[in-house]
Amino acid sequence: MPLEDKDHARLRDMMQHARDAITLLGSRMQEEMVADLGVRHGVVRCVEVIGEAGHQVSDETQAALPAVPWHLMWGMRNRLIHDYGNTNFRIVFKVVREELPGLIVTIEAFLAAQGPAPDGSASGPGNKPT
Repeated sequence: MPLEDKDHARLRDMMQHARDAITLLGSRMQEEMVADLGVRHGVVRCVEVIGEAGHQVSDETQAALPAVPWHLMWGMRNRLIHDYGNTNFRIVFKVVREELPGLIVTIEAFLAAQGPAPDGSASGPGNKPT
């Protein structure tokens, strides 16, 4: 099944925002992330975008990537957006530190197997969406 342009773009968005969250967090510990307003807001925003982009990926592409926790990502996005006053930063930190690196690897491998992006750009590691 050829990958739809929309799905390709959303997967690239997810991958890029996962990279951004990891970069923003850097080597900070959870307490440092929470104490730094810019880092805290940036990391949360990246996780929100990952969940929103993932929700917009077609059912067919979601089925082709069973290792991706689609419903958990969307649920986390909803919690961060709608229950923002009760954000559990321990969970946000853990997701960025432990889950997002694997998400990047999974999406990279899937996109690489799909071939070049619809816009002709490569889909491999280090390539950012335009």
